[in-house]
Amino acid sequence: MRKVCYKLSLALLLLVVSLGGANLTAANPAPSLFRLSATLDGPPVVTSAYIFWLEKSGSLYGFSLATGQNFLVTNQPVPKSQLASDGHLLAWVEGPPGDNAAQGIMGYDPSKNQVFTIFPTGSGRQFGALALDGNQLYFEENTPGHAGLYSFDLTTRQETLISANGRNPVAGPGFVAWSEETYQGEYQPTLWTLFLQPAGQPSGNRQLAQATGSFQVAFSAENLIYSALPPATSQQVYLYDLKDGTSKAISGEAGRNPVTGDGKAAWVVPPDDTKMLWSVEVQDLTTSKTVTFATPGTARLELNGFAGNKLVFSVFDEQVGSTALYRASADETGLQFEAAAPAQPNAVSLTNPLTCGQVYKSGYYLYDCKGRWTVNGVQFILPDYGINGSTFNDGNYAASVSNDQVDYWLDKASNFLGAKTLRIFVDMPGDSLPGPTSPATIYDFALRASSQGMRLGVVLHNNTSWTLTAARKQWLSDFIGYFRDRNALSLLAYLNADNEINNHCGSGPDCYDNNPTYVDKANQWVADFTTYVKSQNSRLLVTVGISTEKTDGDRLAAVYDFFRKYNAPSLAATVDFISPHNYGGGGYGLLPTLRNTLQYAGPIVLEEYGYPTDPLPSSSYFKEGGAVCRTDAYNAVCKNTAPYFVEVNARSIRENTTNGYAGGSAWMVADSNSKNCTSPSDFYTGLFAAGGYAGCGGTLTTATGAAKNPAARIRFAYLGSTDFPLPGPTALAAQTPARGQVRLTWTDNSTTEQAFTVERKPAGPGGTWTEIATLGPNVTAYLDTNLPDGTSYSYRVRAYLNNGNNSYSAYTATVTATSLFLAPASLTAQANQAGYVNLTWIDNTNTESGFRLERKAGPGGSWGLLASLAANTTFYRDPTIAPDITYYYRVMTYNSTVTSAYSNEETALLTFAAPTNLIANAQSFIRVNLSWTDTSGGVAGFRLERSNGGGAWTEIARVGAKVTTFSDVGLQPNTAYSYRVRASYGSNNSAYTGPVSLTTPASATYTVTNTDGDATGPGTLNYAFGQATSGQSILLAPPNNLISVSGAVPTLRAGVTVAGGCGPNGPAITLQGAQGQIGLVLPGNITLYGLKISGFKSPQLANQQGQNLLRCVTTS
Repeated sequence: MRKVCYKLSLALLLLVVSLGGANLTAANPAPSLFRLSATLDGPPVVTSAYIFWLEKSGSLYGFSLATGQNFLVTNQPVPKSQLASDGHLLAWVEGPPGDNAAQGIMGYDPSKNQVFTIFPTGSGRQFGALALDGNQLYFEENTPGHAGLYSFDLTTRQETLISANGRNPVAGPGFVAWSEETYQGEYQPTLWTLFLQPAGQPSGNRQLAQATGSFQVAFSAENLIYSALPPATSQQVYLYDLKDGTSKAISGEAGRNPVTGDGKAAWVVPPDDTKMLWSVEVQDLTTSKTVTFATPGTARLELNGFAGNKLVFSVFDEQVGSTALYRASADETGLQFEAAAPAQPNAVSLTNPLTCGQVYKSGYYLYDCKGRWTVNGVQFILPDYGINGSTFNDGNYAASVSNDQVDYWLDKASNFLGAKTLRIFVDMPGDSLPGPTSPATIYDFALRASSQGMRLGVVLHNNTSWTLTAARKQWLSDFIGYFRDRNALSLLAYLNADNEINNHCGSGPDCYDNNPTYVDKANQWVADFTTYVKSQNSRLLVTVGISTEKTDGDRLAAVYDFFRKYNAPSLAATVDFISPHNYGGGGYGLLPTLRNTLQYAGPIVLEEYGYPTDPLPSSSYFKEGGAVCRTDAYNAVCKNTAPYFVEVNARSIRENTTNGYAGGSAWMVADSNSKNCTSPSDFYTGLFAAGGYAGCGGTLTTATGAAKNPAARIRFAYLGSTDFPLPGPTALAAQTPARGQVRLTWTDNSTTEQAFTVERKPAGPGGTWTEIATLGPNVTAYLDTNLPDGTSYSYRVRAYLNNGNNSYSAYTATVTATSLFLAPASLTAQANQAGYVNLTWIDNTNTESGFRLERKAGPGGSWGLLASLAANTTFYRDPTIAPDITYYYRVMTYNSTVTSAYSNEETALLTFAAPTNLIANAQSFIRVNLSWTDTSGGVAGFRLERSNGGGAWTEIARVGAKVTTFSDVGLQPNTAYSYRVRASYGSNNSAYTGPVSLTTPASATYTVTNTDGDATGPGTLNYAFGQATSGQSILLAPPNNLISVSGAVPTLRAGVTVAGGCGPNGPAITLQGAQGQIGLVLPGNITLYGLKISGFKSPQLANQQGQNLLRCVTTS
């Protein structure tokens, strides 16, 4: 299996998709959808019979496709991605991960449910990726001095080196493929080469391909398919015929992660600029027919293989809170997930189908099965539930309870006003908003909409009252309301059927009868206010009428639920309702309370904008200053020589601008007055000169049709057709708040602009200005995103007004900003006892040419270049360190125009762990053999110490690097000794091993006391030398320390210890021979101690087999 890095913060879905045999277009019944594991960790291994995977705990599990049952293989920790199976056996690396780990390789036979050892742990070996094909195991080994790609015959246990540089083996039917990487020099990307070899034929290597990205490989019975990852120039999927050796491309330009089986090949196509989704392409290798399946949401996919006719893949999605194994059918309409019983007690069972024509919700987007954004007739999943679905169709929205009772969607249809609902009902057992409320069964959804999307919130009420606590009002004010953007209709059409206005009151003293006339009248009121309706509570419907820009007013009106009597006791004195109080997109809050006092009188205008009109309206007239003026209910224009005045009457009119344009004519606000005249008798007493209005009361002289009951007036002065110069923005400034972003701000000096345009060009001389954004009026900031790292741009902004002449203001002064070129981060340096330092860091940019890695020795050293590395590199191994020196490291990145800052500095010191496994064995009464395990990687030597009978420790020997045995000779019989060992390099010493103790044997097997070396019988040299066998000992103890031999000395047997004595001046016992006689013959593994050999012919000692140990022995 190839190595894949998994982001830990992402959830992992493992899915099995039924492809229905070789016919890709057949619509097969969808199998069960269930979850195998909630804690899947890393990619599974998929075969035709089994699926194996790792849990985050490190336990290894399997799933039988035949029985549909999962089972535990081992709960010993298994490193990620180090699994391999051919469907008959499973192999994995066991032991802790890391460069110093003593790892082994284990096997599992699922037919016998038997785990067995292939390579034992504790052997000091380190393994990487594995592959299996029959009795051939292929493994990547990382052990220093033994690294490479190997094959291992599970029957003969013969191990063979395939490639010293091989990585990522993949096994097929009688073949093995692997990759090798080649460093191409500074600033150059690594070159990867893909090799193929028939099993057991080292001379049959074939080079299949080369690329600047690593290869992904899969085998079928007759083919090998492969692709290269970025930054490879070509990322197509290729098919290599194992029989005729031909190769061809079978995918488009962006295929990756190929798998094959069941006569098909499949690969993943990542998102691009034209689509938001990952997709899977499946090709029938016989017919070459290819179909594409869009995937659920924007999640990233990794294909894992074919399990029979089922395609297995992993989905990583931040929106998914669990890890699941799915099965689903797939045909040309897409992936279809069906409800079914769970496979385990903790599994999730879907209760709503998700099929083509509906959508999957990922984040805040809705997608159908072809990856298209959709509007109507869709199903989506509430984000806080993750699974339970709901359907949004014309006229209804039946949803499950959402934790925060709010949901989102973005409508990206060409017609932004496609969805239509007026009232949305949902049955819930209660509410979860702040503050106490009585149990409710019917809830209204209030809407906020802008050009960026819509947001729904739940407004609580019950059948008898409408109350909101202060906390609940604040909660609602955070999101409920509507937006209006100039030159863009940004509200959602929110109309339902004609009978929407119906009797929600019911019957009783508070309610009127359900008269159809009332229904028709209410619906007519809604239609009069044109398209936009905001659902309120069961008693008030708030409508928003947006007309053509600046010709009529924009109306916000309340249509009363006239079935409920205006003085009904349950209505109380007032009704609170939600409505915006700032058309410019600002905050939201509650309008003053409203009481129905005009039963059946029509919509109540709550708030309105007034604009001068051009051409003049043709309604009734009145006199002003001798001029004849025309007016209607909402605006008035007096004919006069310029300047003349325009009066607009409405309730609660707000001044929107102080000057502007309408139909090419210039106008400005001359004066205004706002009064809350609510009584029908509250009329203005006359017509007023510029400079002031009178208050309420008196009589207003107007013609028929003039405004009645005006609460406010704005007087506009008409200036003729003279164009006002459009003031341009100033104070343009640029900041770089985050990677790939430049934030622009400016001062808006105009009150009549309709838009701002933002332009950009590459910084420096020359270059072409390009318009990158058109923004609405009153906007004073823009965020430019997705910029290449470390790139400089110049910006300018101007205002725009369509007054008939498409007027633009002057540009701002130009500002220049450079997008962030971030330094590498999180540099780590880990010294390894094998004599190197592993360095890792995070690559924070995407436009670097390479990295410069620097090092210095000691705090007072000088920084120097250690290595120049290619772009996207995040690992380097420094093999040039020495023990007992603290090294400092730092890294920076660069491209052709800019360099980053340095990363954090990290230090590394080569230290040694204590040796392990110290063992002491008494070979004889004078000799103890010691052995231990070297944990320094062969770098350090060792110091050995001894304690006699619990006394002080004394150093008895120092041995060099890679020496792990020592024999302590010349000990006393029947004496207790303790030993300990530590690693040593210069002044750098490890800790000691734990002490080991033993007592030497009490005496020798044979003792020689006769000085006549030719004598026979017990106590003589001839007797002892002739009788002693391997493992026995002889003590030479003649009274005068001399044994004389005139004849030949008997030959010793291998493994015998002969001990004399050793004093300050050397050997204490002399073996004196005759001229012409052969001296001692040492057949092998003889221990000779404290003996002077003299008088024999040369050589006086004959080493026949070696491995003899001589201490305090001389010849003369």
